[in-house]
Amino acid sequence: MRTKWERRTRPHGRLDAVYALHFWSMLWIMLLGVLPVAVAMAIGALTGTAVEGPFFPAPDYPAFTTLSAGLLLPALALLVAAVISLPLPLEDRRGPRRTDMAWMAVLGIGVTFVSLVLDDGRPEWLHWAPYAAAALFGVVVVVLAGRGLLSSMQLLPRAWRGTYRATDSV
Repeated sequence: MRTKWERRTRPHGRLDAVYALHFWSMLWIMLLGVLPVAVAMAIGALTGTAVEGPFFPAPDYPAFTTLSAGLLLPALALLVAAVISLPLPLEDRRGPRRTDMAWMAVLGIGVTFVSLVLDDGRPEWLHWAPYAAAALFGVVVVVLAGRGLLSSMQLLPRAWRGTYRATDSV
């Protein structure tokens, strides 16, 4: 039996690849998406320089870039994981579920939009990246919701249905 760390760092097979891509995109969204936004908001709230009206950030807020363009990478990774997972029954206890990936994509959309509002420090050639990241996260949600709908209507092949468990061999 392989450990979780081995599955995340040295995936073997499609199931491990989905597991690894989901884990690393989730970690990227949390560390380089949520954390800078939370720090920027906390600094702005503590110093009173965050807003110039109810919905507009002050001109010199935040003092650093929130890396909104960098959210394109986890969006791509999560989309690849979602596409790879389409014909696979995913495990139910110790691994990614499609609902986990869909909720992570929704969180990614929210973090991207908040980060986009705060991030004026991007280079000019990267101004499209947060919009592309939000669109890719949205595609993940649509793909997984469509697969879930087809699964609930039992229109998927039998091999695509069911639940994989870590004790089974796939």
